[in-house]
Amino acid sequence: MEQLSVEKKLQLINQVRARYDRDQNDLWDREQILYGKTSAGVDAQDRQEPSAFGLRLAAALLAFLLVLFMDQNGKTLFGVSSEAVFDSIARDSLLDAKESLSQGTLSYEEEKE
Repeated sequence: MEQLSVEKKLQLINQVRARYDRDQNDLWDREQILYGKTSAGVDAQDRQEPSAFGLRLAAALLAFLLVLFMDQNGKTLFGVSSEAVFDSIARDSLLDAKESLSQGTLSYEEEKE
């Protein structure tokens, strides 16, 4: 093989790089057209909307702390005491357990444990 000059080698390297960049751009364009994908590879349909989980968690924590404060200080809020809240929670969980037993989704052995 004949010896290539430094300028010729640099010219070949630049041609290869330019060709690679063109091929990558062409591939990305085709991918956009065919699959609707972004450059990160995430489908546009897979993007999730912001959720309100953090807001709901903060509201639940605030309600929990309010009930604890009411219980420790013997206070009521709108005529509802902390004991009424605890009774309501206990009654609701008992109704859920009875409903599960009646539907057969909870066996008696699971309830004893």
